[in-house]
Amino acid sequence: MVFGSKRDPWLVLTLLGAAFLSLYGAFAVSGPYWTLLFVALWAWLVWIVIDTTYVAGRDELRIKSGPLRSAVKFADIISVEEHRGHWEAGPALSMDRVVIRTRQGRSIILSPRNKKAFLKLLYEECPEIKGRSCNAVEDSDEDPKEE
Repeated sequence: MVFGSKRDPWLVLTLLGAAFLSLYGAFAVSGPYWTLLFVALWAWLVWIVIDTTYVAGRDELRIKSGPLRSAVKFADIISVEEHRGHWEAGPALSMDRVVIRTRQGRSIILSPRNKKAFLKLLYEECPEIKGRSCNAVEDSDEDPKEE
């Protein structure tokens, strides 16, 4: 199952603004190396905004944010928490976030568009998750709209 990233307009505009400034910088400075650097930065930022997804595979969650890729095995997930306004960096394009903690001590910050379905999937695939249960997710007031 594929979950797109929820996108806060102001966060997307900030990233695209930085991308625009890098593209402007590419043409404002002289020299092919600077131009290449700024065009690469522009492409990287736009790619992240366009292509941030979370894919639930057979035994792992694959996280894709532009050119960056990572994965976490469902068996390694020990807790899941919902956060709003969490300022830590992660492959999330919204401040309405989910923080996944693993046995290895990693914290992975995501912002799935359909958080209710995403959490339900995690609770079904990861029986050892501390905290809420699938029933708590089903009873939540969250908007069940799909991507």
